[in-house]
Amino acid sequence: SLCVTVIYIPLMLFGLLGNILTILVVWLRPHMRTSTYLYLSSMAVSDLLILLLLPLDLYKLWRPRPWPLGDLACKLTMFLSECCTFCTILHITFLSLERYLAVCWPITAKTVVTRRRTRAIIGCLWLSAAVITLTLKPYFDTFKLVGTWLLVPTSIVNFQFLVPTKICKHTHTHTHTHTPIIA
Repeated sequence: SLCVTVIYIPLMLFGLLGNILTILVVWLRPHMRTSTYLYLSSMAVSDLLILLLLPLDLYKLWRPRPWPLGDLACKLTMFLSECCTFCTILHITFLSLERYLAVCWPITAKTVVTRRRTRAIIGCLWLSAAVITLTLKPYFDTFKLVGTWLLVPTSIVNFQFLVPTKICKHTHTHTHTHTPIIA
């Protein structure tokens, strides 16, 4: 418990500082509101929410029972944690796709990747993360009883983690092996 606490506290402090600065820089400087920085600032919001939940994780680590905040707060923190984690994964995936387009298809990227579309995609990422996390709701109840996430269907795990990882790996590999066509 002490080791985890010693790691969590600086992680939380530096993470809060870094994510708050990212959000401030992007929103206070209009020229920084490019597609890439919009993804990064939205991802910073997601990471900020995860970091704000770390004290509750520490509390659960030091005092696993009884949980003083009630059943609703327990389920809400689990929902927010899962939702934000998945949202960050989706942001990384779509940022990789956007960078892939920019490097491998620069002319197409200039017309396809716009701030308006990026904002719409970011909204869809947040909505998708929330909806997919809500599909885990029945497992929030079993988590307390069983004490493990092994009950989550493999299809959800594949969609949440393996598919985005495969997309990122594919875009990274092809970005380095593709010679861009510059007109």
